[in-house]
Amino acid sequence: MCLFFKSRVLVKGGVLLVADDSLIVAALLRREGELLLVRQQGPGDLRAAWTLPGGVAEPHELLIESLVRTVREATGIEIVRVGDLIHVAQMHNPTEHVWPTGELPPAGGRATTFVFEVAEWKGEPHSTDRDESGREVRFWPRSESIRLLEDHPSRVVSEPILTYLRGEERDRVWLYRRGDDAQDHLEWPSREATPEISEQMKRARALLVLGCLVILAVLIIIVIIGLITLARPFM
Repeated sequence: MCLFFKSRVLVKGGVLLVADDSLIVAALLRREGELLLVRQQGPGDLRAAWTLPGGVAEPHELLIESLVRTVREATGIEIVRVGDLIHVAQMHNPTEHVWPTGELPPAGGRATTFVFEVAEWKGEPHSTDRDESGREVRFWPRSESIRLLEDHPSRVVSEPILTYLRGEERDRVWLYRRGDDAQDHLEWPSREATPEISEQMKRARALLVLGCLVILAVLIIIVIIGLITLARPFM
C-alpha cells in the first residue's frame, strides 16, 4: 500500500536503525487553477497513489530547506519563495502494526508532516512519463486533484489537505493515532466536539439577537414617551 514517504533509515555502528520520530514536508504548488501532484508506487505497493510532492527532512536541515530539496528531487521544480503553513499532521503508531513496505511511522514511532503553500516557483515538472522509480509528475485541475487525493489510501495524507482545498473551516493541527485495528484514528480536531461548538454559537447568536431586540424596544418606548411629552403643551 502506498502511503506517504518511506521511512528514514540511519546507520549507527554498522547497524541499520529506523528513525522513530520523523519530520516530513510537502508542498502545494498552483498554476492557473491547477495543482501539482506526484504519483508514486513502491516495489511492494499494491497500487500507485497521487499526493503532494515532498519528502523526509534530513537531521541537519530546517523544514524550508527540506521542502526546497525534496520538491526539486521529486519534480525538478525550484521553489523561490515559500508561503503560509497550511497544516501540521502528526501520526503516532503505538502498535506493532507497520505497513509491509516500510512507510512512516514505524512501530512505536511518530511522523509529523508540515504542508506549505508555495508562493513562487520556477522551472517545469519532470515528464509525466514514468521514470525508473515509477513516479509521475503533472499538474491537475483543482477538481481532478481533489478526486485523486480522495483516492489516497492514507487519511493522514488526504484528510487535512482535502479539508483545506474544499474551503472547510477546521484546525490547522491534525493528530492521528494508529489503533489495534490497524486503522488510523483522528484524535484532534475531535469530530464529537464540532456539534457542541455549533450549539454554543447558535445560543450566542440567539442571545445577541435578543439583546438587540430589547435595546430596540427600549429606544422605541423612549421615542414614544418623548413624543407624548412634546405633544402635551398643544393638548
